[in-house]
Amino acid sequence: MRFGDQNWSRVDENNSHYDDLIVYKGQCYVVDRWGTISWISTALQVIQYSPPLCGFGGHKHLVECCGDLYVVDRYIGSERSQPQRTFNYIHCDGEAVDFKVYRLDQEWGKWINVTNLGDQVIVLSYDGSFSVSTRHFSGVKGNCIMFTEQDFGPLPAAIGGRSRSRHCRVFDLDDGSMSNIGYSQMFRTPSSWLTIN
Repeated sequence: MRFGDQNWSRVDENNSHYDDLIVYKGQCYVVDRWGTISWISTALQVIQYSPPLCGFGGHKHLVECCGDLYVVDRYIGSERSQPQRTFNYIHCDGEAVDFKVYRLDQEWGKWINVTNLGDQVIVLSYDGSFSVSTRHFSGVKGNCIMFTEQDFGPLPAAIGGRSRSRHCRVFDLDDGSMSNIGYSQMFRTPSSWLTIN
């Protein structure tokens, strides 16, 4: 929807599913299930920006990290790891079992596999993702992905489905291990993450 519009407009009739959206360097970008990044013009045209990633994860996240555009491919472990449609909302059931990180080489238009984020931590959520340096935070290890897993249940809670639950975990890119952290530890005071003395 553009400013001043009275009704919603479909942006792309050919592709009905995008995993994530980000505003990067003032431009709106989306990523589809195949890892193709496109940008949305002011005329609401979707213009392909990258080649397909060909990653086989269940959900792709867009993140800006150190000024570059990254895709984090979340691999879902479940007998139902394919996207499920529930009331025109697509989600993946199951817990994350692995992550792959890719940086878009914008000059050459190709994907670079990233195995080390240095002191960066990528924080993923289905409603927004970001990266942060650990240099100013004691006790926080870099080269990790902090993420939430949300269980929406087969039906929305408002019509009798299970209520939403949230799990917070950390994936260590060094050794591929995952560990649980408390939700309050991760998101208790987000403003303190952004304040540097």
